[in-house]
Amino acid sequence: MFIGGLTLILSSFLIFITQYNNIKEKIDKVDLEIVESESDIDFLEEDSDELKVEISKVKTNLDKLNLDTVDLIKQFNSLRENLGDKDYRDYLSFVYEHKKDIIPYYKENEILNKKTEEYTTKQRQLSKNIKIRSLKIKQLSKESHSLIVLSILTTILIIIGYIMTKHGLKNWYNLVQKPTDEKIKLELQELKNKTGT
Repeated sequence: MFIGGLTLILSSFLIFITQYNNIKEKIDKVDLEIVESESDIDFLEEDSDELKVEISKVKTNLDKLNLDTVDLIKQFNSLRENLGDKDYRDYLSFVYEHKKDIIPYYKENEILNKKTEEYTTKQRQLSKNIKIRSLKIKQLSKESHSLIVLSILTTILIIIGYIMTKHGLKNWYNLVQKPTDEKIKLELQELKNKTGT
């Protein structure tokens, strides 16, 4: 009983320490991921502000070119009428091939479009990461509740182990050690009586 109680105490304590360390590692990992997410969000906001400034510059430059005053309907009608002309088709083909060099701010607009796509992709990834981390936090909350239950259970098992150990030690002393001590004492007394000392 003494050995069983001692084993119960030690094993309960070891199981609790192991589970505590596992959950603490998970909590530290999620905390680190949350800090990384917050940092990513800050950088994304900075990128967004820079992108807005660049977009406003391009819009300003486009406004200077008065592109908004072009009558698109007339352009489409002219385009449709002249499509039969081979030279005009060659001209359009040339314009399309060299649009980066011919159209003002085309390159800047293309770069802005790419940056906008990258920003949107990053934003979606961050949104997904934030949702995943919130799920991990919920999972850690459940595990911390299980840790509380485990600590209560461990405490109960340690108390039971202590009672078993104490009871086993008491029984051992009363049933084994005390009679042995009395037997040895009687034998010693007998020897003294025989030897006359």
